[in-house]
Amino acid sequence: MIRRLLLLAPFACLVMLQAVAETAYVTDRLQLGVHAAPDTSDRAFTSLKSGEAMDVLERNRSFVRVRLADGREGWVRGAFLLDEEPAVLQVAKLTKERDRLAAELDSRQGNGADQAVVMNQLRREAQQARGQAETARAELADLRKATVELRAEAARYRFSVPMVWLFITTLGALLLGGLIAWRWFDRRSRRRHGGFRIY
Repeated sequence: MIRRLLLLAPFACLVMLQAVAETAYVTDRLQLGVHAAPDTSDRAFTSLKSGEAMDVLERNRSFVRVRLADGREGWVRGAFLLDEEPAVLQVAKLTKERDRLAAELDSRQGNGADQAVVMNQLRREAQQARGQAETARAELADLRKATVELRAEAARYRFSVPMVWLFITTLGALLLGGLIAWRWFDRRSRRRHGGFRIY
């Protein structure tokens, strides 16, 4: 019984991870590389365009593990993901809605009795859609500016070494130096005392 439970535990964890997946979108006008390595040190195996949605599986300090629409999984930079639809998608939806309202207005212009009421209502809706489109365009401009700043920051840190590597390298150098010093001291001590260790 316990053996069966232990065999089923990984599958239960996998199902729970898939159940809590959240959706994220790629920021505006960006080609975002998807990597197999969690630090994106390898070559991207595919790229995503602005507005593409994906499921978020795991987050660390700078990178996010995602599942793409075709089922593949990989790592992307978390700074380029948004929790809401980007402005480019909002503008497209609002433009589609405005065109629908304009077409509806054109089709209703032939009606006689309540034509003025319908036209006023459609004008109000069209004006609201224009206001929302302007807001979305302003957000799009802000996001583009933020993208340029993030790219500049990423270029600045492109050749930086993570602190963990620096710590491991320093610790290794100290251990190696200590070992070499101990061997040197041991040889000199033996030479002085006729091959015997005295310390």
